Amino acid sequence: MLVWSARWFWLGEVATSFTWYLGWAGLLGALALWFVERRRLAIASALIAALHLWPELSLWLPSARSGATDAQGQELTIASCNLLWGNPDSALIHKWLEEHDPDIVAFQEVSVKSRVILEGLSKSYPFSVVSPDKEWHRKTWGTAFLSRVPLTSSRLLPALESNARSPLEVTVSLGGKDLVLRNIHPTRPGKEWRNLKRNAVLKGIAKLDWQGQCILLGDLNVTSTSPTFTELLEVSGLRDSRLGFGRQPSFTPSELGGVFSVAIDHVLVSDSLHVTDRRTVSIPGSDHRGVVVRIKAN
Repeated sequence: MLVWSARWFWLGEVATSFTWYLGWAGLLGALALWFVERRRLAIASALIAALHLWPELSLWLPSARSGATDAQGQELTIASCNLLWGNPDSALIHKWLEEHDPDIVAFQEVSVKSRVILEGLSKSYPFSVVSPDKEWHRKTWGTAFLSRVPLTSSRLLPALESNARSPLEVTVSLGGKDLVLRNIHPTRPGKEWRNLKRNAVLKGIAKLDWQGQCILLGDLNVTSTSPTFTELLEVSGLRDSRLGFGRQPSFTPSELGGVFSVAIDHVLVSDSLHVTDRRTVSIPGSDHRGVVVRIKAN
């Protein structure tokens, strides 16, 4: 009931992040009920558990992958990386980049220290843009793009909510056409006011122009089992790059004992793009895993 109240109740939004685990708990409850011969309750519990599990179980279905599997042409490896503001190991990010070899990287939680480190990677990634573009101080939480591919344009979009970070947009060429990438990092959910601020950003980003070759990536601070995420996909027309690749959680809240992992770092793509590979990888010193996808034009 908490999960199904997510659209109206802030605590339901928190609960929906852990729908996967509630589903497995429901199956264990169904098994216990079956053994004590409460068969009807066991069946009901199993059915409710299946409803909780299905949204993420379906991510493993090969048929769920959109786009032509025989698509030919240029491929790009694109990564989203929440560095963790105050990361003590951010100097190791160059090794991470060498290991996973992305062509374009979107960073979130860039601090003054990590910005200096990213600027030192200009030989490997000669094209870059950071936000904000000036007035950095010790408490700045920035975003950035590094790219080996020339940026044909870059800009800061208008803030989608008061005091929110402005989305950072860059354009590159893929298959002879523009590929637009937008990097966002709305506030985390929790109390009602936090949910409202995050939802305002996600609703605003969904209403932008997503025609053509487009990618939305970043720490969206929302799980795919949230009704807010479903609305984001429906309004924007984007799709989850995890389709066909599985659940791939990217964050494990320390407040819950480091046991329950959820996917809040996302790469959403337009139907004009085909995802040939997707994985999550550890980031030195960060509490998030990076998302690395391989895409090509259909």
